[in-house]
Amino acid sequence: MALHLNLLHEEIFEQRQRQRDPLKIGMMVLGAVGALMLVYYLWNAYKVLEIRNRLSQTEHDWSKVEPKVTAAQKRAAIESAAVRIGKGRRERGAAGLALSSLDQHRCLLQLG
Repeated sequence: MALHLNLLHEEIFEQRQRQRDPLKIGMMVLGAVGALMLVYYLWNAYKVLEIRNRLSQTEHDWSKVEPKVTAAQKRAAIESAAVRIGKGRRERGAAGLALSSLDQHRCLLQLG
């Protein structure tokens, strides 16, 4: 049996030590964590942009609908005032006609 001498033993040992270097491994882990944090930040930024886009679209839609809603609310208030005046006319009879017309004008002035 022949004697085998490994003359490159020290160089192979140093190479293995460099591969298992704790600082190198730590830097690789730190880089991976940093990359994950960057991806998380970018994902959240994308979601914020999406939410802002939906908000601006909703505000745009609301600006189209708002005048109609305001007009409908005003009409509903006028109609409810007219119903109250009509009830007052029925309760007061013929003598309260002048008072009911004054009430009607007062309600319309308050709403306008």
